[in-house]
Amino acid sequence: VKLITVNRSAQKGDQVEVDFEALKEGRIPLEGGTAKKQPIVIGQGKFIPGFEDNLIGMRAGEEKEFKLKFPEDYHVKHLAGQEVLFKAKVNLVQEREVPEINDEFAAGIGKFKNLSDLKNNLREGITQEKREEEKRKQRTEVLEKLIKQTEAEIPTVLIEAELEKMMTELEQDVARMGLSLDQYLGQLKVTKEKLQEQWRGKEAISRVKAALILREISRREKIVPSSKEIEEKMNQALQYYKTLGDIEGKIDIQRLHDSIKADLTNEKVLDYLTAL
Repeated sequence: VKLITVNRSAQKGDQVEVDFEALKEGRIPLEGGTAKKQPIVIGQGKFIPGFEDNLIGMRAGEEKEFKLKFPEDYHVKHLAGQEVLFKAKVNLVQEREVPEINDEFAAGIGKFKNLSDLKNNLREGITQEKREEEKRKQRTEVLEKLIKQTEAEIPTVLIEAELEKMMTELEQDVARMGLSLDQYLGQLKVTKEKLQEQWRGKEAISRVKAALILREISRREKIVPSSKEIEEKMNQALQYYKTLGDIEGKIDIQRLHDSIKADLTNEKVLDYLTAL
């Protein structure tokens, strides 16, 4: 698709670049509800109903506030049926010039012999994506059942360590939203200590239980990734980090190795459990 920047109001079929923020009760930022320079094709229906329609008529540089209600069957349960205030700013309006879909098009976007070859590749990709989604769902269900069935006294030191890990993950998430942790907590009107106290009651305990369960099954069943598998994942991670810039001396190789080994082990254990 060829994009042509235009100096006019956005209309259906255009691609717009948008900054937006979603606020519950008009003031509380939703986690993951902030984006910068988000490309949106008006009319594709990839956002909640009404969001794309509200962008129609906006020009580059214009800002707008509007309220929308999440569908009752929305996949994020705590948002289903909730009304949210959106603050949006359009940075760019572009026309989309869609090429004719034929054999020449297929050959031009990859190593495809013709249009039929491209369609087969897309079909296989969609099928694989569905398999992966079903796999993730099965893993989650199995792990949740094991957590509920497991009764154990969790040492305080493990819970505190998990809370710090959760806070680090949150800090990384809000950084991708363009905010510091202090800014995010300030908007929520909650302190770091208060948030950790909320997590301490259930979520942190469940995460620690899950880690202990997976570790014990790995030990009992002798489930561990091979050195080759770990090496391949490490190489992939290092290649990714290199695309972010100079990484010389900035990566703890041993820590990366241990993290990847733990992740691969958990994946193998979960595969073992879902196959039972």
